Amino acid sequence: MNDPTPLRRYERLSRMRDFDVGRHQLDPRGWTVVDDGEHGVGRVRDLVVDTETMTGRFLDVELEPKVFHLQHHMRILVPMDRAHQVGDHRRLRIDSLTRDNVAAMAVAHDAQELSFWERWWSGETVRIPIANEELVVERRPVASREH
Repeated sequence: MNDPTPLRRYERLSRMRDFDVGRHQLDPRGWTVVDDGEHGVGRVRDLVVDTETMTGRFLDVELEPKVFHLQHHMRILVPMDRAHQVGDHRRLRIDSLTRDNVAAMAVAHDAQELSFWERWWSGETVRIPIANEELVVERRPVASREH
C-alpha cells in the first residue's frame, strides 16, 4: 500500500523514523547555544533535514526566555553554517544572538506568520525560501526481531 502523504522537502529529523545523523558526523542535538560572549542562550532541540539531499539545513534552537526578556520560550531555525563549535565542548556559538536582534526577529516572525495566514486563506500561492548548508543524514540500522 502506498503512503498517500507526500514526503515533505524539509522535515525535522525527530519526525523521520529510521533516520539519524551520519555515523561519522557530530550530532548537535542537545548542545548548548552560546552568544558572542560565550554565554549560554539556548539549546539545540532538533535538526531540519532537506529530504532530497538527506542533509541537515537548519538547527532548531530553543532560546532561553530570561536571557532575551521573552514572555515564553521561542524556537528559531538557524542555518547550519551560522553555528560554530566552541572548542571540544558540546557548545555552538551563533553570532548576532543579541537581545535587540532576537526582539526584532520575534516581531518580524509574528508579522510574517500573520501575512502567511492571510495569504493562505485568500488562496494565494505561498512560498518559503530556505538557505543551503550540509549535514549528512543516514538511515538508522533497524535491529532484527527474533520471536
